[in-house]
Amino acid sequence: MQVDENCSRKRLVFGSGIIGQRVMQELHRQGTAELAKFVKWSAGRPDLASLRGIMFQGLAHYLLCRGGSFRMRSLSNPGEQEVSLEVPEMELMEVQDSDLKKISPTTKGSGLLVPVARNFTAVDSFLILPDSNGKAARLLLIQVTVSANHRISASGLQTSMRKLSRDLKGLKREMYFAVPPDLFKQFRKQQFEGAAKDSIEIDQFAIEIPLLAVMVSPLQLWQLHPLVMAGMVAAVDVGTRL
Repeated sequence: MQVDENCSRKRLVFGSGIIGQRVMQELHRQGTAELAKFVKWSAGRPDLASLRGIMFQGLAHYLLCRGGSFRMRSLSNPGEQEVSLEVPEMELMEVQDSDLKKISPTTKGSGLLVPVARNFTAVDSFLILPDSNGKAARLLLIQVTVSANHRISASGLQTSMRKLSRDLKGLKREMYFAVPPDLFKQFRKQQFEGAAKDSIEIDQFAIEIPLLAVMVSPLQLWQLHPLVMAGMVAAVDVGTRL
């Protein structure tokens, strides 16, 4: 648990990246129901925002790979009607930087590419969408977020693009913010920041990642696996205790 200098605010985080990864693996092994319930239950909890974001990212990637019809709306042209994005069932591929240079859409018509390295500051994953003939046609730059304000690093986006193969760069590119249902309607176009911000032109969209309707209690979450109890500290009101 992390607190600010005045001990008036706190937030819950994983004890380490390895602990977070193992907890996510266990949650997926048991099924996504508990994970989806927690993401829904923790909406509006600043102390759980960091933990919620980590868990939602894994859930979003899982559900996108499972495929289906997802609600989406244009952020660049907010007057346009909400539509559905049809995503086929696809493979999730964890990739190294060097792998991205080798991927050819001619052999891979669809797939979700998730960089192993956390040095992609503007993109969490790359989703290859096929056309009606199964040929790769679009490259969605996925940014998963649980925050209404999610500024984009212009230089970070440019760096991410340079790591792609020539074939991937040739696909139509769009930026998609994958958000939970509580953010979908209110999410707005995000601003680029940095010296290169005026050189970036890319259409932005919001895509809703559906969650289960039933909420989960904190006790149920902590009991999912002993690793959670070992690697995390339950949230307490430190402002009152101190």
